[in-house]
Amino acid sequence: MKSFCVYFVLLVLTSSCWKSDRPEISFPAETRSGLNTFGCYIDGSPFVPSTTLFGNVRPISVYYNHDSTQYYPAGFLSINGIDARYELDVAGNVLIQKLQVFGEGNYPISHVFNCIDDYRCDGGGYLNAKESKNYFIDTGRLTITRLDTINKIISGRFSFVAKDTLGNAREIKNGIFDTKYVGP
Repeated sequence: MKSFCVYFVLLVLTSSCWKSDRPEISFPAETRSGLNTFGCYIDGSPFVPSTTLFGNVRPISVYYNHDSTQYYPAGFLSINGIDARYELDVAGNVLIQKLQVFGEGNYPISHVFNCIDDYRCDGGGYLNAKESKNYFIDTGRLTITRLDTINKIISGRFSFVAKDTLGNAREIKNGIFDTKYVGP
């Protein structure tokens, strides 16, 4: 009986040291300094971009074009966050593309289907990597809290409901971003 108690105590002590199979996710604070942060909740689960194996993909990329170019219309904004930790149920990609963004304020977002040129229409949604399924923005809101074209910093909040082609919905809430953007 004494050896059973010793083994039981050792089992309890060592089991408390085992790590979970799920990585710890640290949700970023809302800032406006160009800290390269992004996060949201997908159906209540945290989604925070994370790099891929060997760092081949940038987890957060933001492009903003204030003036028209050959490829992009004036006011084009693209925000993309990738979480490549495929062991997570919400791993995948969150994308928002919005036209006519020229300053701080609230902007409605949706996905325009049958767009002739991807960069000439509002669009985006959520790609769930485990399901290999796209959910397109049905309705939502993007709030720009800072747009600094001198230092190329853009910050804000977002939330939207995204649906797949069968009408199944995903709710993306409490989204935040604070990044330096790429663009002319």
